[in-house]
Amino acid sequence: MITFGFGILISVLGIIGWFHVEAKPFIGGATRSKLPSKRKSSLILVISLLGILSLPLSNHHTLIWHTIAIIIMIGSTMRDFWEFNPELHSQTPAELNQRLRQLTLQLQRLREKEQLDTLLTKTQHAHFAMVQFNERFELILTTIERHIFFGNEPQTVKLITLFARHLREVLHEGSMPFLPLASTIGHTQTAIELLSKLTGNRMRCDIDDGMLEESSLQRHTESLLIVPWILEVLWPYFQLAERVQISTNHILIQWDASEYQIDVDIICNHVDPKTGIESSITRTKSFKLLGSPWFNENSEILQGMELNLGETQRLELHPS
Repeated sequence: MITFGFGILISVLGIIGWFHVEAKPFIGGATRSKLPSKRKSSLILVISLLGILSLPLSNHHTLIWHTIAIIIMIGSTMRDFWEFNPELHSQTPAELNQRLRQLTLQLQRLREKEQLDTLLTKTQHAHFAMVQFNERFELILTTIERHIFFGNEPQTVKLITLFARHLREVLHEGSMPFLPLASTIGHTQTAIELLSKLTGNRMRCDIDDGMLEESSLQRHTESLLIVPWILEVLWPYFQLAERVQISTNHILIQWDASEYQIDVDIICNHVDPKTGIESSITRTKSFKLLGSPWFNENSEILQGMELNLGETQRLELHPS
């Protein structure tokens, strides 16, 4: 009975193994140049037939033969599953170069997409900032017209001058992708001075940039980021100062630069006109600081080296 079972098992495994060897090229297992040999297929088929023919026999020699046949068939049919497949490395240099070119093109498309996304985000942000400027310009012009109506000519002239400067700086900033940090602080100073004059100096605001080094002031920031954010924070205090007749707040704007960012702190000390209770609110935001700090700090040294090099070259060209 055991021998009969072994014979059945050999026959089934043999048929499966033969089908696997013969059908492998048609299911994508190998190319025509890598087809299995006919010897392996014939060996498996012969072992399968011997298993079928030995079914009526029932002795120990047949049992040993069946065991050996099973080992041979399993080794022949399953070896391909454990062997390293050379098909993955059979591409020609031309095919590899084509794949590399395709990968390079895909990387270029990804970079272009990232650049377009960044440009689109900046454009949307700049558009939103200009819309906010436009709305505030209308309110500022309304306040200037009120001063003209009440006949305050000296104050009106100062307001028109400040507003014209502020408008010119906003248009300049909108036309430039980057702006020196010193120019950004100057634009902020103009906007704050304009808001303070519009409220009759009831909105007091100071700028503290004493912690900034000269090398940091020469570095650049992205346009239409810092000044719009500062005006957005200060605008509610400006509207409050317009409605009351006493000074209710004092605002301090502190600038501090690290290696690759500029930190802006807006400290608002506010006194409630009804209760007299004083409160303090601090808003902080960090912005990118562009440019190499090492280059800015050592620019004078580099210029001196260039001058010395030029003198050396002139001495070599015109020896005494």
